[in-house]
Amino acid sequence: MPSGPWFHFRRSPSISVVYGGLTNSIRGEGTLLAPTGLVELKLGGVNEDLVGEGTLVEYRYDYFTIANISNDLRRNVRAGELASDTWRFGVAWEKGFGYLLWDAENRPALILYKTDGIIWSRLDVRGDLDAAPGGTLLGQFEDGTRFGTKTEAGVKFRIAPLVIVDAGFERSIAFRRHIFWPWIGSVAVEGAGQWLIDRFVDRILDSSPAAVPVVNFVLKNALAFGAYQLRREKMYAPFGSEPPLFSQGFKVGVTFVF
Repeated sequence: MPSGPWFHFRRSPSISVVYGGLTNSIRGEGTLLAPTGLVELKLGGVNEDLVGEGTLVEYRYDYFTIANISNDLRRNVRAGELASDTWRFGVAWEKGFGYLLWDAENRPALILYKTDGIIWSRLDVRGDLDAAPGGTLLGQFEDGTRFGTKTEAGVKFRIAPLVIVDAGFERSIAFRRHIFWPWIGSVAVEGAGQWLIDRFVDRILDSSPAAVPVVNFVLKNALAFGAYQLRREKMYAPFGSEPPLFSQGFKVGVTFVF
């Protein structure tokens, strides 16, 4: 079956456990949300294909995700900070290329990847919002499940056929309200750029395969970083809109492939 934007029919069932730390803020507001810890569970499937005359691996991981993002997972809240607890769920897909490290059966691989995802989150702020700078706006993200998106850049190391360890940097946004057409327009603008990069990488794969993992990683994540930097100011950038609840931070995890 041809690969689609969601799930491959040829994939190995996989489970991932992830831990990390995030900072959370609303651009232009003085609200000080304390840094939070994150624990995440992913359930999905991994697909790998040899490319570049068998010297490289093309990697894809499609999964469901559920995560808890809370101060209880990291450290005590300091004076002047607001504590929070968030439950998040959604779907995501990782894609990238990697290097096979040596010539052996089921040999290890170093994989550079990019993740895109659609998420829903429910925020609970612990503290006096009325007394906090920007608390009125922050309170509008509570009392409901908020739609959002995420991106992630990272490195995976397949140390055995059944075990992959990884480290990545995530950026995510949650919308106070979801307006469909401006969101689709924002996604389409970034998607067009990502499509052009895919076509460029395809040409490099034909001429200089060894450069593909690095070039693909740098170009695709640079575009995603720029898009999310704009969305930090305007959630539907380049279209006029309000700032979202923005989160970013590092994560480490382990994936078991069956």
